[in-house]
Amino acid sequence: MRRFYSHLPYYLVILFFYWPLYELFLLVVSDPLTLEEPYINNLLFFTPLVILIISLLYSYRFRFSL
Repeated sequence: MRRFYSHLPYYLVILFFYWPLYELFLLVVSDPLTLEEPYINNLLFFTPLVILIISLLYSYRFRFSL
């Protein structure tokens, strides 16, 4: 269980980009046409970028070789 807690920050960041961020978009943007842009940007750009950064940080912290 201790190992899970050491990985928890990485899980939370990735989970945020898959679930609460979309809910936040729905609350902030009311126009359906304007709402498509953050969804597309998140799917094509932000989520892969965050996963790449998180995986690099994870590999650096736990000494994985590239």
